[in-house]
Amino acid sequence: MGLETFQRALDTAPAGATRTMPETPWGRAMMVEFHQPYVAASGRRCRRLTLEPGPLARPALVCREPDGAKTAKQAPSWEAVRLLQIDGRPVLNQGALTAMPGGRGQ
Repeated sequence: MGLETFQRALDTAPAGATRTMPETPWGRAMMVEFHQPYVAASGRRCRRLTLEPGPLARPALVCREPDGAKTAKQAPSWEAVRLLQIDGRPVLNQGALTAMPGGRGQ
């Protein structure tokens, strides 16, 4: 179960859905809000997430290679990537949990 459930949710959860995921790349039993998927300039399909491991919410980003880039051995899977900006503003401290203004969905 674990990460496979999270991978499936990344493909199927509608934008705005919030689910408690048993396992994520950032920890176990995380509340995750799923934002609209988009295609990045690199051609990868990406999806911004909001993680709530407690009273603080923090942004996260996952991406996967385009379907044409998958190998015959396995289908592409989502992987956590470094978040560089949120709404056009740079993310300066990757290591700290950051309270997002206005709570979830901002």
